[in-house]
Amino acid sequence: MSMVDELKSLSVGDVSLDEGSLTIASCDASLFEVRPRAIIAPHSESEVVKLVSAVAKRKVIDPTLSLTARAAGTGMDGGALTESIVVDVVKYLHTLGELYEASGETRIDVEPGVYYRDLEKVLTAHGLMLPPYPASKDLCTVGGMVANNAGGEYSLGYGNTNRYVRSVRLVLDDGSLMETQPLTTAELDAVCATQTREGEIYRALRALLETHKDAIAAARPKVSKNSSGYFLWDVWDGERFDIGKLIVGSQGTLGLMTRVTLGVVPLPKYERALIITLGSLDILPEVVLALRAEGASRIEAFDENTYALAVKHMPEATRGIVTTIDSSLTIIVTVSGDDASEVAARTARAHAAVTAHSPTCCAVLEPEECDDYWHIRRASFDMLRTHAHGEHRVAPFIDDIIVPVEKLAQFLPELRALLAEYFLTYTLAGHVGDGNFHLIPLVDMRDEHERHQVLELADRVFSLVFAYGGAMAGEHNDGIIRTPFVERMFGHAMNEIFKEVKRIFDPQNIFNPGKKVNGSLTYALEHFATKNDGAA
Repeated sequence: MSMVDELKSLSVGDVSLDEGSLTIASCDASLFEVRPRAIIAPHSESEVVKLVSAVAKRKVIDPTLSLTARAAGTGMDGGALTESIVVDVVKYLHTLGELYEASGETRIDVEPGVYYRDLEKVLTAHGLMLPPYPASKDLCTVGGMVANNAGGEYSLGYGNTNRYVRSVRLVLDDGSLMETQPLTTAELDAVCATQTREGEIYRALRALLETHKDAIAAARPKVSKNSSGYFLWDVWDGERFDIGKLIVGSQGTLGLMTRVTLGVVPLPKYERALIITLGSLDILPEVVLALRAEGASRIEAFDENTYALAVKHMPEATRGIVTTIDSSLTIIVTVSGDDASEVAARTARAHAAVTAHSPTCCAVLEPEECDDYWHIRRASFDMLRTHAHGEHRVAPFIDDIIVPVEKLAQFLPELRALLAEYFLTYTLAGHVGDGNFHLIPLVDMRDEHERHQVLELADRVFSLVFAYGGAMAGEHNDGIIRTPFVERMFGHAMNEIFKEVKRIFDPQNIFNPGKKVNGSLTYALEHFATKNDGAA
């Protein structure tokens, strides 16, 4: 009996083999095309358990068999692509629970296929929010956000997704279930004493963290957010042990998530805004640090290339704004809080501090007066994608770099000089408050030379980022495109620790192989989509 026939007989969910479904699942918002063998949509957690158990047994016969969870397909790194079985979590695993109070906060339980937009409607109706939504918030799912440790425009003030995950329910490699929660030392000892797969994982991970404590601490990225590698740094502080911290951002490589518990926060009652334009990047660090000193919750930016595209393709949005073609960077700032006078005072202090550095413009506005600026900032990617006209396509591969804010005045000119060597059309926009930029060039993926140049330029840009103490992914994770560079970022010893994490959870390599560890540039090159009409 074939694997597909066996899975159908076990009732593990809807099994799709049709050409249309497989073609859709072979692409996401990345540069890659990887054709799966089948798509399975489990109806319930119990079917996920049966699916994993069946695959674990079948691996002896077919070592290439694996399971890769897929949600909305908005990832830009190829993280949800596989040559084996896609597990569709959107079709049925989309239960959205009720709000409840626990440990002094409001929480909600959701399945991984819940769309963020549906969660947002519920939260907004109760004056609440899950702050780290990405730009794809109208399309993405909560499961994808957790798998990638997503962030967005509010991450500066509120943090990435990992700050809001309280518990994850996970199907392990043998089909057993684990529900993560912070454990005291006594609770950890008790779990480690159990003769279960969960106990085995806890024992091995605890030993790994204790053995390599100093090396792990030394390898912690020095930037405010990071989604590369496995997040080992906050799992065990000597008092609390929380495997959930590791599961967030692991891209489905350690198990299949069936439920997540989220902590949510109140929406701010008052907001004011500032618009700042810079003719030179020399004062950028001082401007950003002055804004952060006043607790700005959002500090976003777009460059002159984005503005030029907006003039051409969104002229109505550019007519009433202060940005000009000479503005190297336009910065949009939000100051939030629950006291109107306090928000006004902080905004005034921020305005005074920024004005002291002589920007081209610094104006205080009401939030609704910034709509056109936000429209341009959020459309940076889509303007390139929509108007590529088939000769080129948007190419997300250096799309999520982050460096310390203090070094931006030196880093950005070097980055632009490097890009100029390749004569690329690109836009630069993003979360300047964190030093996190989304750099999206246009590339002709039909051209073999340009496909090779993608990896060459990625190598050079990441090397520059690392030289400035940065990280290659603030929120978009590793996937196919960045996994081959993880060892370069963290060093050989830390990469071996990451590999051991994978072996502890998934010795048979069932879950999303080739992501986070054991990826290769050869595989990436072989699986580039060689056309310019990809999902991105």
